[in-house]
Amino acid sequence: MATFEDVFVKAKKTIEKAGEKAGQALDIQKLKISAAELRYKINKDYARLGKAVYLSSQDGKNREGEREPIIAEIKRKSEALAELAQQICEAEGKTRCSACGYVNHPPAVFCSICGKKLNNTGMDE
Repeated sequence: MATFEDVFVKAKKTIEKAGEKAGQALDIQKLKISAAELRYKINKDYARLGKAVYLSSQDGKNREGEREPIIAEIKRKSEALAELAQQICEAEGKTRCSACGYVNHPPAVFCSICGKKLNNTGMDE
């Protein structure tokens, strides 16, 4: 029969493990919130770009100087969003296929969509 000390040690380990899992889940949620905020900002930039294009078509002015910084900002934010998506994928133990972009769940060895071999380190081979 287990002593009180054994039960206490097992309970403590269980609580520590639960706390660790909760911390990981919180980290993943923070990443997902950051990604959602970034998608919102990208959409606002697309709206600004669309307005610049529309105004250019209406008044005939060349607004290239106005559009280029917006395009550069969209590109920068899109790259940051892709990095966040990769971090989320890795934190969740999933693998994103570089051929088609599908997020595969462990223990997948091949992409469920296109069949490309995965290495299960967050990115495929």
